[in-house]
Amino acid sequence: MRVIARLLRSSQCLGMQHGVRTRCFNHGKKTSVTSCSERDQNYHTSSSLLKPSEDQTTEGKTRIEWKDIMKGNIVLPQRRTPLEKYHTVKTPRLFLLQGSESFKDIAVLPLEQSSGNASRHHSDEVDKLVDKFAVERSLSTVDIRQLSSSLFSLSHNALRDILQSDGFNMFFTEVAGSCPGMSQGELEDIVFNLALLRYKVHLRSISKEVVKCCEALYDKSVVQCHDWPLRQLMKFCDAFSLFGITKGPLQERLMQRVEDEVPDLTRPEVLQTIFLVGETRQSYPDLMSQLEARFFDLLRTRQLSFVEVGTVCSAFFKSSSTVSSGELMDELRDLLFATELAKFPSYHIVGILKVFRHYYYGYNTLFETVGKQIAAEVNKYPIKSVMQFTLTFATLHIFSQDLMDAAARQIPQQIHRCRSKDVAKLMWSYATMNHEPPQSDVLFGMLQTRVREMLDEMGTYPVYLMLFLLSSAYLSIYPVDLLNHLFSEEFMQRMKEYERKEGSDLRSDLVVIEASARIECPDKLKHRLDMDYLVERTFPSDMCVNAEEDLRQRSELREVAECLKAIMGGASFIKVHNILPYMKTADIEIHVDESNSPIPVRTSSSSQSHLDVTISDDVINQISGLHQDRPRESQPPVRDDNSYHHRTEGGPPSDYEKWLQMVQLPPPVPSSETRIVVEVSSRNHHHFGGKKLLGLHSMKRRQLRKLGYHVIEIPYHDWDLVSRHGEGIQHKYLRQRVLGSSKGILDET
Repeated sequence: MRVIARLLRSSQCLGMQHGVRTRCFNHGKKTSVTSCSERDQNYHTSSSLLKPSEDQTTEGKTRIEWKDIMKGNIVLPQRRTPLEKYHTVKTPRLFLLQGSESFKDIAVLPLEQSSGNASRHHSDEVDKLVDKFAVERSLSTVDIRQLSSSLFSLSHNALRDILQSDGFNMFFTEVAGSCPGMSQGELEDIVFNLALLRYKVHLRSISKEVVKCCEALYDKSVVQCHDWPLRQLMKFCDAFSLFGITKGPLQERLMQRVEDEVPDLTRPEVLQTIFLVGETRQSYPDLMSQLEARFFDLLRTRQLSFVEVGTVCSAFFKSSSTVSSGELMDELRDLLFATELAKFPSYHIVGILKVFRHYYYGYNTLFETVGKQIAAEVNKYPIKSVMQFTLTFATLHIFSQDLMDAAARQIPQQIHRCRSKDVAKLMWSYATMNHEPPQSDVLFGMLQTRVREMLDEMGTYPVYLMLFLLSSAYLSIYPVDLLNHLFSEEFMQRMKEYERKEGSDLRSDLVVIEASARIECPDKLKHRLDMDYLVERTFPSDMCVNAEEDLRQRSELREVAECLKAIMGGASFIKVHNILPYMKTADIEIHVDESNSPIPVRTSSSSQSHLDVTISDDVINQISGLHQDRPRESQPPVRDDNSYHHRTEGGPPSDYEKWLQMVQLPPPVPSSETRIVVEVSSRNHHHFGGKKLLGLHSMKRRQLRKLGYHVIEIPYHDWDLVSRHGEGIQHKYLRQRVLGSSKGILDET
């Protein structure tokens, strides 16, 4: 009894924290706020985040609005710590530059910078050759080789002027046309010298003529590569990766060759091969398994620098290759513990941490330590690294308040540097962890404004606008103008094009966004999700998890359902289903009348879903693995590969009917009864090792309350403790949690 009382008190305290707050924004202005728990809406100046300008300062406290920041009325504090430099080419290849002598035959490395006189000489040479081409409309192969070798030695200003000249681009068109007749030596000189340009010039600054020339050079290399030595093949693949040509026949040829020679590879060759695999963004399971073993040997024998380890780990992550060795992961853990992270670039710290995203258990202490170290140095890291740090912790459900709050102070300093990817994933990290840092309205408002500034970019990458709005919904934030933009006909067309190009399916997340807005921010949407868009492709098998499958996977849900069936008087008094069909966790629904007595759960034919399941003895026995020898015809229907069962007389539901069920909200709760929803949470619904719900699951409970349901939480940590004391204590706990006291039919028991 003392155990139950203690658990009930803790649950009641937790329940008081579930106040509903809905924030709908229209063009950055708060239009409505509804609250079940009072919360101070006035945000005051904080030296840790914002500093008001002189004309905004008054005696006492000053209200800070994020729109004032964007208008320039509020001045952010000046940066004192210089930002860590990040170069799109040099930073990922730092391991090559630090060991240039070892890698010179297998990678394209920049030459030493020329002196001023030499640079002027090369500039004169380039000008002369370009002028010669403009007159003669052709260059000899000797001239082409001379021009390509001189380009890298130019100063930045001279190189920029050359790249923007029409004659230079015409020259590259000529080079592309002369590729078929090039000798092996000419091909090497031109490819390697042009690749050096990427150490000085951003890929976006290179014209389409140069890109087409690189593609022609690549095709020529594919023709000639069959008898190349392995090291030469590596160097060519590295050269083309600098121009974004990271996969194709040349890379496939390299991977085939390497797979047969992994045991004989030198240390530099192992590192360069893993790096090039990562650049392809493709998985080579057999090859990576062998390379993982070589990597482990090098790491265990302390033959790798921290930068090299970070590069290798980043490549594993890019190629979607999961590290299979627990011993290797332990070596990485020990390396992080033993390293003063502040001394190394954030790119390589991020690279090592990324491989831990596949390992949810066993490294909590490590991340506590790393989180504190990163938080102390976060003000020097570029925003893309800040995003990756918060994303890694959120992916693992590990909450580091030091890191999250330090990042929240840093984001406003670099908001102008945020890409659409950064904004979306930063918002996702805070929303997933269900964490609102100090002055969160300021922070989230600035992120919204940055999204509005990048709507053109998000038209190219619509997944990031969708992710941003989905994450905002977790925290009950609904920017109405962005929602209407997302569901507009023009943007949805871009969404379809993106899905076709990337081979992705974003429909399930779009359904969650729209349904959430309809519940928490009704009558604000001008556009709705088009049913034609939903049904034009097959209903995705991972769109939802039916209740029977959830019961099979989650023992605590199955145990609670079985206990409640016994307590309430039979299967007709409880229903296990997805009340919100777009959520992937099942609910246990119970109805009670005005006297708090259970009444049968009525299900109309119109609301019957392919996700429902009745908790009969047969279902429980089947899910529990009992009575395996009973005849097949007595078993409940199960889901096959193509459709959900629980067939009606008319056959299985069509895709159209399934989508209708997904977007259909539950009917209003009658005033004559109370509808109770028992939410049985699992460990992965909470912070790792903690009790706070993640954003998605907190949103679900908030929306159920909004629809009129009375939500009863059965946390996994409570149920684990209760279960140790036997079935009698389980039943007593559930009676008190669900019905509050022994009333009605429960008096007799």
